[in-house]
Amino acid sequence: MYSQKNIVIKGKITDEIGDVIPARIRIQEIKNPSHFDHSDASGNFIFHFKYEEDPKDGILFHSAWYQDIVVKLTKKEMRRLVGDTLYLNVKLPFEELKGATVFHERPPDTMVGFPSIGVHDFEFDQDRYVLLAFEKTLRRGSEIILSVGDSILSRFPIPGSAQRLFKDYRDRIYVICKEKVFLCSFRNDVVALSPVELEPFYKNNWLILDTLEGQYYYSNTNQLYPAYEYYAQKFGDTVPFKMHHVVDELIMELYRAEYKYAKGPEKVWANKQEMATGIDKEIWMGAKYFTHSLYYKVPYAPLFVKGDTVLIFDHYQDLMFKFNSSNEKVDSIPIYYHKLTKPSKWEQPLIADESNEEIYGLFMRQGHYHLKKVNTQTGLTSLAFKLYYKFVEDIKIVDGFVYYIYRPYESAQERYIYRERIKLKQEKENGFENKSE
Repeated sequence: MYSQKNIVIKGKITDEIGDVIPARIRIQEIKNPSHFDHSDASGNFIFHFKYEEDPKDGILFHSAWYQDIVVKLTKKEMRRLVGDTLYLNVKLPFEELKGATVFHERPPDTMVGFPSIGVHDFEFDQDRYVLLAFEKTLRRGSEIILSVGDSILSRFPIPGSAQRLFKDYRDRIYVICKEKVFLCSFRNDVVALSPVELEPFYKNNWLILDTLEGQYYYSNTNQLYPAYEYYAQKFGDTVPFKMHHVVDELIMELYRAEYKYAKGPEKVWANKQEMATGIDKEIWMGAKYFTHSLYYKVPYAPLFVKGDTVLIFDHYQDLMFKFNSSNEKVDSIPIYYHKLTKPSKWEQPLIADESNEEIYGLFMRQGHYHLKKVNTQTGLTSLAFKLYYKFVEDIKIVDGFVYYIYRPYESAQERYIYRERIKLKQEKENGFENKSE
């Protein structure tokens, strides 16, 4: 009766307590997938399926942090057809921590730790650590320390109120101070700082994200506006190519609505600003008031170069866009890890391991950060690697190791740098998950 039939499958995906889940769906043979689909933000899905009465046929529902469910299309299931439509309401159980998360049973390695010096920030210069360090507090004086592990090679006091370190697209390391910026140099293992001009630094070095085949990539992101563009530009050229537009539509709507509810004098001010600058009056009003709201966030859609491909993770379109070296958009992959609210919360930023070009998502659960590798072919994430300590800071990943700063709570110990090896086995052939060791 149903040996071969074209049907429509529709339904909704929820978790165990009834909250909707965006999920990835794979249909037809489990070992030989021929088609992928996905539910929308409300958990709803609908797709066409050619039923051929094969016991291997089924539908796999996957969402990060939940257990996969496979619905077999048996003859009994097919008797539930209403006309040519099969209705499926699927509940995905929470993934249990045991077996779904890898973690070290012993404390991680201490890579840098000085009894009387705290580490505020760090970068790598080949096999050496570049440390932004302090003895009492950062505001009362800081220094740059060059070390190999706990062996200090050189140190240099910072003539300014230091805030952080910054490594540019050419791997040059800078000290960002409140009013100054210094370039670090390390000739013969000796630290030296030289001031740089602020305007060219923030217009060029600060904005350039990466390079590929004679061109560089940057954005015009502005902390006062919830949208920006990504550009590609050849070295020596003055004309950029606009690659992609990023916008948080919901925040943008609220941002522009600020003008609508403003009082008369404020509207007059915004109109005068528009006439003087050509910038929309709604933008002036939103920048002045809505940017101070608890609801305001600058859109986060990072760009990475992986091999000969440029990746843009647009968390507002729920897609990872791929561009070739000619800046042509060649693919878009659905992503959902950023939608998670239960049982773990996605945290910004995505973190790249530049040594092997892997990209990891950062998740928070009960004070512990979890790392999940993002499969750039499928958009799915691996099982999680749980960091040993809670509330660690300044996470970096190099050559399969995760480094971070940590100071035990209510301890006299200073802020040390620790390291753990990320232990995840190879991905399954279907690309849905990694299994833990």
